[in-house]
Amino acid sequence: MTSPFLGMAFAGVLFGIWPLVMRESGLGGMASTAVFIAMSAAVIMPAALFTGVTLQGVMSAKWHYALVAAVLASVGLVLMNHSLANAEPQRFATLFVIMIMMQLVVPSLYQAYVAGVVTVKMAAGVAAAALAIFLLV
Repeated sequence: MTSPFLGMAFAGVLFGIWPLVMRESGLGGMASTAVFIAMSAAVIMPAALFTGVTLQGVMSAKWHYALVAAVLASVGLVLMNHSLANAEPQRFATLFVIMIMMQLVVPSLYQAYVAGVVTVKMAAGVAAAALAIFLLV
């Protein structure tokens, strides 16, 4: 993939599809999370080795950040899979949209933090996301 925008768009499509497919598996929240993690590792580890991930590169990482990120992602994955596995079919899409709206807000707030400024446009976007979540619940 030559364009990071194209890569992110394709990732978004895949991230939107896999929970829908996983729900159809009939696995419960924790079981679907375990299967997801095991299969992800089976796919990602060979790809990482093939693309040249080195022990030196891994050892020089800031592990405290990596560990916090892994714990946050793991808890989020368990919460998402548990919530979706227990959702009534007519609420499934609403729950999924709420999660995605939160995924939009968090990086926007991070961007404002890094830039040191909150624009009116950004504030309006966060407010619109909050309104969308309120209207969907």
